[in-house]
Amino acid sequence: MSSVCPMLDYPTLEEPMLENRTQLNTNISNKDLLSTDQSITNQSNVPPDPQHRTHPPPQLNAIDMMDAMGEHLKAIHENIEYAILTDRYGIERVDELVQLMLDAVCSRSEFIRIDRANYPTEAVKTRLLLLRFPHIEYVLDSMERTTTKIINIKSYLLTALYNAPTTMDSYYRAAVNHDFS
Repeated sequence: MSSVCPMLDYPTLEEPMLENRTQLNTNISNKDLLSTDQSITNQSNVPPDPQHRTHPPPQLNAIDMMDAMGEHLKAIHENIEYAILTDRYGIERVDELVQLMLDAVCSRSEFIRIDRANYPTEAVKTRLLLLRFPHIEYVLDSMERTTTKIINIKSYLLTALYNAPTTMDSYYRAAVNHDFS
């Protein structure tokens, strides 16, 4: 899947961009949305107000952002064999992990905090999009066996998901060794 979550750029407040911008018409009714001849109003002939330092309107509308999120959600569902996982573990538990993954994959932050360290968002995104059924099963099984009180469950689960590819084999190997000793 090569779609990318939209990244919105915002100018810094110290030196705002003072060029003429195309402005989206936000006063569109449902009827106008269905009309193919409705166009976006270009307000480039209006001079910018240097005292007005608000962010420009997003370059992507909410529909485009939702489409990108939908593409990532579809990829995650396919990667982890969502239907099988929900049959085995329940939709609520699986959806909790899927939502954490989707939030991280579509994050616009430069860094994501994993186990008290900041990692580049692109590295986290890549790792999470590589997760497959066994990784999610490992995280869910590990959660069932955990008896420790978890203070920040979101952080704990995101860390478990991020680390699953590198810790899963060792975890199962240690469990097998324990059973045979």
